[in-house]
Amino acid sequence: MKKLSSIRQDIDWFKNNQEYVYLDSGATSLKPKSMVDAIVYYCNNVSTNPHNDDSMFTHKAHIVMDQTRGKIAKVLNTTKDSIIFTPGATYSLNWVADYLEPFLNEGDEIILSNGEHASNLLPWYDLRSKKNVKLLFAEIDIYSDNIDKFLNLVSDKTKVVAFANETNLLGNIIDANLLAKKIKEINPNIIVSVDACQYLAHNRMDLSDSNIDFVSCSAHKMMGPTGIGALYINEKLIEKVKPSLVGGGMNFEIKKNYYTLVSGVQKFEAGTPNILGIYGWNESLDYYLDQELEEAKKNIYSLKHYFDIELEKIEGFKILNKGIDAFNTIFVKEGVFSQDFASHLGNKKIIVRSGLSCAKLANEVINQEHVIRVSYHFYTNKNDIDKLLHVLKEYKKGDELDGLL
Repeated sequence: MKKLSSIRQDIDWFKNNQEYVYLDSGATSLKPKSMVDAIVYYCNNVSTNPHNDDSMFTHKAHIVMDQTRGKIAKVLNTTKDSIIFTPGATYSLNWVADYLEPFLNEGDEIILSNGEHASNLLPWYDLRSKKNVKLLFAEIDIYSDNIDKFLNLVSDKTKVVAFANETNLLGNIIDANLLAKKIKEINPNIIVSVDACQYLAHNRMDLSDSNIDFVSCSAHKMMGPTGIGALYINEKLIEKVKPSLVGGGMNFEIKKNYYTLVSGVQKFEAGTPNILGIYGWNESLDYYLDQELEEAKKNIYSLKHYFDIELEKIEGFKILNKGIDAFNTIFVKEGVFSQDFASHLGNKKIIVRSGLSCAKLANEVINQEHVIRVSYHFYTNKNDIDKLLHVLKEYKKGDELDGLL
């Protein structure tokens, strides 16, 4: 089993970019060598279609696909019969909205929040245009559990509640199981969809006795490859839900006048899957099954609080999510456009993110149109933070214009 305590040594990026500091893991995570090696191994040693079960050799890819599905299920504490592979969380979130479209009527209500990523906003915006449904927004804040903000909007018109259980900009966490439980107590027919991209980058979930209907995630946030993700579908819905794509691998019988589907999760996976991505994710998922996960999370929280405390000592900076346990810090440099300041940090070989990180409504929460986001992962260490603090302390007005003028 791979250990989180040695993760930094497992990532070649640090060897190949020794002068750089990587603090943009909220956008995408760095990749361990074992993940890269697994992809290369598939290409050089297997390279078969997982739908081919005609020999023991060709069956190898199918075995790894099944293993990976099982590991995702362990991270979510559910059965692998509820996990389907998708091209990523954005696809999964769109899939949920598309599936629900036929069941929605004019005047029905969908509850979101103003902290959501664009990928959990735009699919519902499209539904609003198509079906004339109403979108309601829970006005969340950083320093509360926000449960009541959602519940206060639930009515007899509510059909869907869709939210991120960790916001990618604000950094706050919402207890998805508790919120889903309370929603279903009001109306068990309300669909609950969770965007768990950011949350699963550093956490496991417990869906063993959950009221959540759908959970979306992406491998690249979890030290895995891009272009592969997963969608959890509550077992109560598996046989009711129809696939969004049809094709090879998911049909049971085809005649000239009809076709039938296989049962279970395989019916959702038409065509050849991203087996390269599955091989890679299979390796990086081992880190999330490490018993040290909770301790590793505490280490990140400690780094976050350390940075918050030290940054507050430097004149001219304002922290916008100070004091909370989170995997990112958002701040502004007074009087400097955040993109310019992020560019300045990049020139100093420190990689961060500026803007609103695709959470385009979150400006209502923080009263800022743009911020700098520093995001951490299991491989971030105190030396990274100290290098950033050194650059921030050395900053002089106008430095952000170097290279621009």
